[in-house]
Amino acid sequence: MRDRLLYVIDDDEAARESTSCLLQVMGYEVAPFSSAEEFLKAVLEPQGPVLADLLLPGMSGLQLIGKLRSGGCRVAVTLISAHANDETRKRAVAAGAAFLLQKPVTPDVLLDAVEKCLERGV
Repeated sequence: MRDRLLYVIDDDEAARESTSCLLQVMGYEVAPFSSAEEFLKAVLEPQGPVLADLLLPGMSGLQLIGKLRSGGCRVAVTLISAHANDETRKRAVAAGAAFLLQKPVTPDVLLDAVEKCLERGV
């Protein structure tokens, strides 16, 4: 099931749990984290796509992408934000985000992004 492993990073416990639950019901293995720092400490080599809130306390989702890329990690990172706008979208794309999704994210949009990330194999 490692090819269906996803990492969910969100400081909002309810959002993290609901996203994780949806993904698990759909057959994915989910590793949830409440911060980018917690994720980086626990996961030395990510084996699947990352879904991260854009505005995390401490290290942001954009900073997380930078940290992963500087370490040579090329897994797909999808950022999720209630504050997505054109400028944020440009910054996310420039940082290397696969997607920037607007909260609240519908299950269909989230699952579509996850499947596209898995299809890319990054």
